[in-house]
Amino acid sequence: MEIPTFHHNNRADRVRDWRSDKTSCVGLKRRSTVIIDLTYLESSDIYLEVMERHVMQARRSVWIATANVKNVGLRGKRGRLSFVGLLERLVRKRVEVRILHASKPSRPFQNRFSHSKLPASQFFHIQQCPRLHMKAVIVDHAWGYLGSANLTNAGMGYRDERLRNFEIGIGFHDRALIERVESFFEFIWTGELCRDCGRRFNERSSTPFNDLQFPTDIVLLAVLWRLRYKLSFRDVAELLLQRGFEVSHETIRIWEFRFAPLISENLRTKRRGRAGRSWYLDETYIKVSGRWRYLYRAIDREGNLLDSMLSKHRDKHAARRFLRRLLDSAGRKPLRMTTDKHPAYTKAIRWIVGRKVLHRHNQYLNNRIEQDHRSIKQRYYPMLGFAKFESASRFCSAFDELRNYLRIRSVGGEHVPADLRRKIFTNKWSTLMTELSA
Repeated sequence: MEIPTFHHNNRADRVRDWRSDKTSCVGLKRRSTVIIDLTYLESSDIYLEVMERHVMQARRSVWIATANVKNVGLRGKRGRLSFVGLLERLVRKRVEVRILHASKPSRPFQNRFSHSKLPASQFFHIQQCPRLHMKAVIVDHAWGYLGSANLTNAGMGYRDERLRNFEIGIGFHDRALIERVESFFEFIWTGELCRDCGRRFNERSSTPFNDLQFPTDIVLLAVLWRLRYKLSFRDVAELLLQRGFEVSHETIRIWEFRFAPLISENLRTKRRGRAGRSWYLDETYIKVSGRWRYLYRAIDREGNLLDSMLSKHRDKHAARRFLRRLLDSAGRKPLRMTTDKHPAYTKAIRWIVGRKVLHRHNQYLNNRIEQDHRSIKQRYYPMLGFAKFESASRFCSAFDELRNYLRIRSVGGEHVPADLRRKIFTNKWSTLMTELSA
């Protein structure tokens, strides 16, 4: 078999197409595939060919296999673009995205990922396999890449030539080779080898929980306990120890950091568009890093949560931002809005909601939302404040969403018996656990 050779006389010869005869093949296990057309890539050409010309232009699907996952920097039309931002753009266009990785994603990627809408999207899936060491990209089931570059800035990302790794790879359109790579990708994705693998994490596919050592229901139970009841991280760790799971309190903190936004987004999606026509708005104080911050909250006449937002300031800008969030989650404008006599509300309501809404600002009419602040106050007092603003915002939002979801609603002011309350609570709890782990 004749082996094709490459001669690079200058930089322009970096990317070249070459055709082999029908006897050449790729050394895949037990079978061979005839290669028709390949594109040779190295260094920065990998970013141009893989990211800009194919991944950014994907219309149907993007499958990525990599050892490392980082928040890769990309070059967008309006400046620098993050990889998480690109994934959100693809998901909005209903492009199926699968990422198969080996090691734990970087902290910047996790931070951007947890604050994005990707965990709740049905078009995005990410899964971990510790034995994975291949680097491959398949776009729209029509183009593929095989090489040495990982999903990092120095690999597939946009970076200066002097700071890049020395990478090499090939791009191809050959249908037979694409099918071979996709079948091997699917073989790893479905976990057919997980039962006999000694390094497996869990038999979870296409969920944010697949890279954890402990079962999904235990992780969810720990996070929900932390949000629902007055428990510290060490209290939750002791309760899990009684169930036979040895977990440190720092692990519980990491679980809350990762999955509290997922719970918030799931519950927020459930109640979207179900707001009443009479709204009650107010703010309460939360201590963060020794300073008082303002938690804006809103409910309707039946006591259902509309939204909550933590702000560093109590001014017209914060009021306008909160009203925009309310209209986005409710999906319609109210007939009446009741607030306190803070002057920022009057201008913000006229500016965002309009002059047709009836704005009431009486100290007695707003008692409904004032009493509703008790729940977050009672849960917040044992914690003695928060250390960071982001953690306070994440916890308060998840707590309000979970409390609103588990709240027992009476019909026509009738009393709900205790046995019926227990039954409703059990059904809601089991439904939430099933939906989050699916």
